[in-house]
Parts: sequence; C-alpha cells; structure tokens
Amino acid sequence: MEERRDKGLVLIVDDNAANRHLLKAIVERSHYRSAQCENGQECVEYCLREKPTIVLLDVMMPVMDGIEACKILREKYGKEELPIIMVTTKVSGADVALGFSAGASDYVTKPVDRNVLLTRIENQLRVFHYQQSLAVATKAMEQALGLQQALGDAMPQAIFVHDRFGTALYQNQLAEILSGGQKASTVVELFRMIFDATLVDEFPEARLAEILSGVQDIDEEARIHIDDQDRYLSISSRPIVMEGQDPFRYWVFREVTKERVLEQKMNQQVKMETVGLFASGVAHNFNNIFGSILGAVDILKRSANNPERFQRCLQICDNAIASGIELTKKMYTAKAQLKKDGSTGFSLLGSAMKLAWVEVVQQFPDKRIDFTLDSQLSSLRVFIPSAGVQGIFTGLFENAVDAIDQRGSVRCWLENIDTDKGVATIGISDSGCGMDEAMLTHACEPFFSTKKMDHTNNVSVEGKGLGLWNVYNIIRLAGGDLRFESVLGSGTTVWLDLPLIAKVRGGTTKVREIELNSSPETPQPSVEDRRNQ
Repeated sequence: MEERRDKGLVLIVDDNAANRHLLKAIVERSHYRSAQCENGQECVEYCLREKPTIVLLDVMMPVMDGIEACKILREKYGKEELPIIMVTTKVSGADVALGFSAGASDYVTKPVDRNVLLTRIENQLRVFHYQQSLAVATKAMEQALGLQQALGDAMPQAIFVHDRFGTALYQNQLAEILSGGQKASTVVELFRMIFDATLVDEFPEARLAEILSGVQDIDEEARIHIDDQDRYLSISSRPIVMEGQDPFRYWVFREVTKERVLEQKMNQQVKMETVGLFASGVAHNFNNIFGSILGAVDILKRSANNPERFQRCLQICDNAIASGIELTKKMYTAKAQLKKDGSTGFSLLGSAMKLAWVEVVQQFPDKRIDFTLDSQLSSLRVFIPSAGVQGIFTGLFENAVDAIDQRGSVRCWLENIDTDKGVATIGISDSGCGMDEAMLTHACEPFFSTKKMDHTNNVSVEGKGLGLWNVYNIIRLAGGDLRFESVLGSGTTVWLDLPLIAKVRGGTTKVREIELNSSPETPQPSVEDRRNQ
C-alpha cells in the first residue's frame, strides 16, 4: 500500500551544497517536501516567516552556527511546536549535551545514515503530533474546568466536594466567602472556618468522621451566630459513587436567614390576628352575658310586686354571672395551667385519662357511650404536668361525646413510640357526627364552635369555643403536636404527639421512663353505668 504523500515540510540547513542535496533526496523520496538554507541566520528568518514541520540543522556554519540558531528559535517555538534535529560530526558527550541544552529535540551524526535519519524524523513527528493532541485536550479540559468553575460560582449556594478521606476536590466562590475568604483543604477545616466554634454541638469532628465513612444523606438546618446576629444555614450532603472510581461527597450550604426572618414576621402577624379574633370573641360573649343581666335588672325594677317574675330575673342574673365566671376560667392560657403543677413534670397518662373521662361523662347523663382505654396507656408517663394532661383529655372527651347523638363509642390507644425523638403518638376516635374540611381548618381557633354560630362576628352564641384552643396550646407549649382526621357523618380521629422527654436549652434529657403494661384492659364505666351508681 502506497504511503500517504506530503508528510510535511523539512527545512534543511547546511553550508555544504552536497550535504543539502543528499538530505533533500532522502526526505523527498519518503514523501516529504523540503526547503534549504545555507546558515543559521537564514534558518531563523525562514522559520519566523514560515514555520516548517521539522528542521535538520547543521552545527558548524558561517554567519550563525546551529547552536545559536537553535537558541533563537526556541525563544519563539517550544519543542512541542517545532522539532529540531541537529546534524553534526561532533559526537562527544559534551557536544551532544550542548545541543540539547540549546533546545535540540534529537541529533544524527555525519555521514548521515538514511534509515537512521528517517527513523529519527518519524519519531520526532510522532512525539510532535502527540504533544499537539495533548495540548488540544489540555486546552479543552481547561475550558471545561473554567466553565465548571464559572457555573459553580454562579450558583446561589456554597458547594464543596471532597474525596472519601475528606480532602477537598472542588469548592465554588460562595464556599470560600462562607469560610472567610479562604480555601479549605479538608471538609473538617471547612466546618471550622464556617462555624468558627459557634456550632460545636451540631457537627463535631467525630460526627463528620462518621458521615465520611457512611453513605447517608444529610438534610439539616443550623443556626450560627456571626457579628452579633443569628444566621441560618440549610445544609445538604450526598455521597456520589461512580463505577470504577473512588466515591466522593458533595456539600451544599444555602443561607436561609431571610426566609426564617420572614417566617418569624408572618408568625407574629398570625399571632396578632389571633389576638384580634380572641378579643372579638371575648367582647361578643361578654356582651351576651351583660345583655342578659341588664335586661333582667330592668325587669327587676318593674317587678317589685311580682315575686315570681322577681325570682325568675334573679335566676337569669345568676346564670349570666356563672357563664361569665366559666368563660373567664377557660380564658386562662395553657401556659398558666402548666405552671400550676409543682411536680417533676411527668404524669401518668392512664390515670389522667380516666379522671378526665369520669368528669366528662357526668355532663351527659342522657347518653350511652362505650369508652375503651388501651392497656398500654395505663402506665405511660408523659412530660406534661398532671393539670395540663387532664385539661387535654377533658377538652377532647367533651368534644367527642358532644359529637355523638345518643349512643356511640370513644376509643383511646397507643399508636407508636419514637424513642429517638422521645414522643408517643396516641389516637382518640369517636363515632360522632364528624367534621367537614372547613370545620377541621378552624377547629383549634379560639371561640370557634359549631353550636348556633353568629356568622356576622364568626363566634358561637351557645358554645364557648375555647376547649380545643386550650388543648392545642397545652400540647404545643409542652413540645407536642395535635392533628385531626375526620369525615362528616363518620366520626373523628384525633392524633396526639406527646413528649416523653424534657426539652431543655441546647438539647433534651433522656427518656426517664417508658412503661408499657401488657396486662388485660381495665373495663371503663359507660355513661349509663355512671348514672346507675
């Protein structure tokens, strides 16, 4: 198969015409083009004007020798740009070293051997083409890395990537800004720079070591104190495993201080709106009470000679005053209820639920309600004082029984215990009338009730509407939660998350005691049984 023609331009530099013609014949027969110069000066001028593929450069020449010409050319072209092969009769170690120090790529000796010369040319061109490809690849990689860095710096989050040992592989500009304008060499150093010891309990080095050795995802939010201000960071981390490569992990830090400040402002606005609603409800209820009293007093003025009417008006006044006293009692905040109890804070759940049930069923003597209490609740201790616990279940049981027409059931059970969070989830279901979506939305608002609603003022004429509001506040102040599931006409289930641990500043105490009694359930009295006792 014929070789590919025009393999490139060979510049032959020699002051001897016979040597130039010999070299010209050798290279052109191997499909190279050739050009000739008689000394180093002509060689330099030619290469600056038109760069050849390779230069065959004699050492001993007039005007300018090969060593000087090679030095000048190397100021313009590197070895990866222009291969230069020295052609010389000098073969001593010192002479060869002098040629290489001037920038020669290789050398051949005179008299020139055709095969040796062509092999040296092919080798240099092979290295030249490889270096050209490497330069192109390096430039493309530099462009890609520059693009990656530019894209990373444009991201609104701080990004940090490290290997499985924690050594930094990449960090964008925001990561440097977050760490005080410095590049971190390891993830541990990054956390030290960011937090500056303000969150030593959040990500200690022992925990970082555990994260590095595992594959768990991290999604957390941390608060740091910088320049006398609280700042909030959203922290996410994921391991990345690629086939045939060591795993690495990336971290994304996003400051969410503005979002948290906005949330706090919104919460404050909601609180103010709730205060307004509360004040409106108080005014409306007391207006009803004082209206009854004023009406009765006006009749009393005209009823001195009518004992029966006089007594009836007095009864109206007594009832109105009693309603005012009851309303005032219900307006005590849940926090005040929690402060009343002087105990250690733990209450026996089962006992509180039984006492609350006995209190509630006495208010509904005409109803037949079956009450079931899960035996596991009997000796479960929650971190809420007894007054608060009984207030919770009194309010819930009142609503449950009130929702049942004449006969039905109320069931209480332990759904789950999360020992890591220190929370017990308790379910209470009734077979009552249930609530629609609109009722569920407002169930825990103050003065909301479904009894004889005054839709103009959005308050109840008959119900006080403070029962579930008190329950909700007691639970939330204790660190728990309350939620409802209900379908109109099909009953309601209330889910309570009650704390089993004491919440303290900077953390929580350990669960002191979680007792689960596996003994048979203790039968509880129904409304009918209580009435017959």
